[in-house]
Amino acid sequence: MPALNDRRRVILSQTDAGREKEAHIQHVETTLHGFIEQSLAAADIEGVKTALRKFISGRPAGIAVDRRSDVPHEIP
Repeated sequence: MPALNDRRRVILSQTDAGREKEAHIQHVETTLHGFIEQSLAAADIEGVKTALRKFISGRPAGIAVDRRSDVPHEIP
């Protein structure tokens, strides 16, 4: 959290419509994850993740994913 005297500080709040959309998006995301897990074996999912990481490695999206990950990923 930035210092209280930091003029770049911004406090955001969600509207009722935003909260409704968030709930809908979470439902869609849960459904999608369930579909993926039912459709692919764990080894298949790991293969896809490895391929996608190779695709984004070193690019802004890959750097952002690595920053948000608890475990650094090395691409073989």
